[in-house]
Amino acid sequence: MATPRLKTEERKKQIVQAALTLVSTRGVAAMTMERTARLVGVSPSALYRHFKNKAEMLDAVLDLLDIQFANEIQEALDNGGDALDALRYFLMQRVRFIMEHRSIPRLLYSEEILYKYPELQKKVNGIFKNHILRLQDVVRQGQNQGLIRTDVTPVETAVMFIGLFKPVDEIYDIIGGRFDLVAHIHKVWNIFVEAISP
Repeated sequence: MATPRLKTEERKKQIVQAALTLVSTRGVAAMTMERTARLVGVSPSALYRHFKNKAEMLDAVLDLLDIQFANEIQEALDNGGDALDALRYFLMQRVRFIMEHRSIPRLLYSEEILYKYPELQKKVNGIFKNHILRLQDVVRQGQNQGLIRTDVTPVETAVMFIGLFKPVDEIYDIIGGRFDLVAHIHKVWNIFVEAISP
């Protein structure tokens, strides 16, 4: 049965989601134009109408991840409560994302991106910088609210916060998701709060 025709932007989003699924489950090397087309249910030639090559698709996947991160931060801030509530909410959103997209660290630290697509490596670096900047704003709010110590800079606190989930996402992927990530995050969150409290 043929895949229904979609508007250009809708089809493009569908392709990017399929590419993300492949990277999430099988890694960057497994994400080919042919496999992505098969997952979408179209011919490989149909993909080339939207993306010239794999690099363009990976670029779009990185854009999607960056937007998702920004949206999660904003959602955490809009959810009510103070800066610590926002950080905790965001942390649990990250945990959910890691559990659903276990192999995303393979994209962000991929040797293929590092050596084959250096322009994408620059983009990955930019994404991390953006993440830290957004988190610094939340930390500053927490300092203004008297919840986070001021003798540690916002950037240091933001990087420490990222460290709660950043190395763990790779370990979680390497061992096939076979440990209680939620319980681990709850424990390290409590340690983090104790460390940053005035």
